[in-house]
Amino acid sequence: MDDFNKIRTICFLRNTLWCDPDFPAEIMSLFYHQVPNVQFEWKRPAEIHESPVFIDDTIQGFDLDNGPLGDSWLMGCMEVLHKFRGIFKHVVPVEQDFHSNYAGIFRFRIWWNGKWEVVIIDDRLPTLNGELVFIHNTHGMQFWAALLEKAYAKLHGSYEALKYGNAEDGLMDLTGGIVESSSLPLLNQVQILHHRLQSVSTIALAFAPSGPGPFESITNSKLFLIYEIDKVNTSDGFIYIVRIVVPLLPPGDQELNRFFELNYNAIWDSLSAFKKNEILSTEHGIWVPFSELEKIISCMRLLHFDVESCQLEPTFTYKTRWFSQNRQGSWVKGVTAGGCKNNTESFHLNPQFQVLIDSRTPIIISLQQSNSLESQVIGFTVLMLKHILNEKASASLLTNTDGLLNAHYSNARHVSAIALIEPGIYLIIPTTYEPRKECSFTLRIFTLKPIILSNELDICTRLLNQIMFKADSILNNSNILQPYNILFLQLADEHKTVDAFGLQDVLEKSLPNDYLQSCATIETCRQIILGMEMPDKKDLTGRIHLKSYKNLLISLWHWEEIFRVYTTKTRGVLVVERLYAALSKVGFMLSKKLMAILVFKYMRRDGTLRFGDFVSAIFYLKREFGKCNSAPSLP
Repeated sequence: MDDFNKIRTICFLRNTLWCDPDFPAEIMSLFYHQVPNVQFEWKRPAEIHESPVFIDDTIQGFDLDNGPLGDSWLMGCMEVLHKFRGIFKHVVPVEQDFHSNYAGIFRFRIWWNGKWEVVIIDDRLPTLNGELVFIHNTHGMQFWAALLEKAYAKLHGSYEALKYGNAEDGLMDLTGGIVESSSLPLLNQVQILHHRLQSVSTIALAFAPSGPGPFESITNSKLFLIYEIDKVNTSDGFIYIVRIVVPLLPPGDQELNRFFELNYNAIWDSLSAFKKNEILSTEHGIWVPFSELEKIISCMRLLHFDVESCQLEPTFTYKTRWFSQNRQGSWVKGVTAGGCKNNTESFHLNPQFQVLIDSRTPIIISLQQSNSLESQVIGFTVLMLKHILNEKASASLLTNTDGLLNAHYSNARHVSAIALIEPGIYLIIPTTYEPRKECSFTLRIFTLKPIILSNELDICTRLLNQIMFKADSILNNSNILQPYNILFLQLADEHKTVDAFGLQDVLEKSLPNDYLQSCATIETCRQIILGMEMPDKKDLTGRIHLKSYKNLLISLWHWEEIFRVYTTKTRGVLVVERLYAALSKVGFMLSKKLMAILVFKYMRRDGTLRFGDFVSAIFYLKREFGKCNSAPSLP
């Protein structure tokens, strides 16, 4: 039994109405920043209307009002949802009511972070003077809209958070589709638009009148739909005409009808009587010449639906269906948060997904971030590869590969791009604009032909070379280490060994500069000794021998040279984005999971590592590799 039915059954048996502990009937559920000096009262539908219903199918048309505090953009998105009855019933389960098994609990499905999320709420709604203050049905007995808005507000954390939303996000969340925003020049490509309408895509537009005129009294930058395009023969030749619906106006709005009929009367008169009658008698929507459409809108949004949505929506039965694939991922500081391509030293850290395409196909790529209040600036880059990759692409490979497609970076919850793509091997790299910005994301890809989309590419953990250097094989003249040997033996026991405290004393006295002396902390010395002891020993001694100490010094000097190479611009500190490259130079190829462990263990608050941290990471890895005796068993 799912949570919804479990809660409802318990409440029904106890004869109680459910109160949602995660979204309580308190001011913090309404406002978190701009709190008005008003006392709101939370009421259940039965306290607002004597005979409440969840949905009344006998009511025709769209009957919403955004109230004094509701958002018109969200109401417009609800109108779009309402037009697709199959998807509407999936988002708003219609079997719910205020009679049978009523327990004050309702559920909705909202597309959130790459999947349909079931959102459970109680039915207490904010009112002022007994009236609903947010979106609600104008036929007071219906409550689906007010409850859907509450479920949406719960996902965002509060009603106030919806003030910062937009139609693109709302359309995606309520329909599950990919929303493609486009600039006006695309509207000139009427044949492409015509083709899109014949496929699964439905087109929504922002209606933005320019300057004073009849449109002022109609609407202002509100959403409306294009339902179809027709090609008709006029006295001036063939033209395209478009059937539009303005969602926030009542059906058959006389002012809008009259405006379009009068302004385009010459065009309608040039049509055949049959065609003119068909156009002017349209009950749902209004026909306008396509050439005029550019004059009254500011942007266009295309809604693309996947196979699952097509199965839900009967009106999509005979339309072309997109193949869709989703992948989840995240940007983690120092591990996968490399920033956009401008950040040449860290771009390769970003998540990478490989796509194999066998035949020419349109492709829609959508990147959605999980943050809603503190959204990051996100985008993606698509590269065309020459060969199939078996693991994550290196920095040098990405530098020498030309970009094929780039999404426009934005702090919106999702960005998308569409292109006609040829057969080949492609690499999709989702990024934040700046490095170190952390967030989870969903990558969605729609195509009209089947493709192969990999999971996130990773590095196969392995050693490239021996990590520690042996003093005897490198130094021809052993006198170089003589002063260090003396210092060591002065603190050693009769077995020529020291413990971690003794090693700390020796390093403090023998290391020549601040770089190396940063190793002389007790934690680093413990890590060194653990790393140099053989992990297959039954008992750990916790001590280091003179011979091992000499090997340590030679290795430290070598690692110092590597560390300096990667810290030339940062005055002796290693920014965490360069840790992977520096460890690769030492000889480690590391997976994303292992890098995440190192970043967690050794990165400082400011996102950097000192040389001592770098050495600790090396010895941690040395010990882990020694435990396994083979790289593949490491994470």
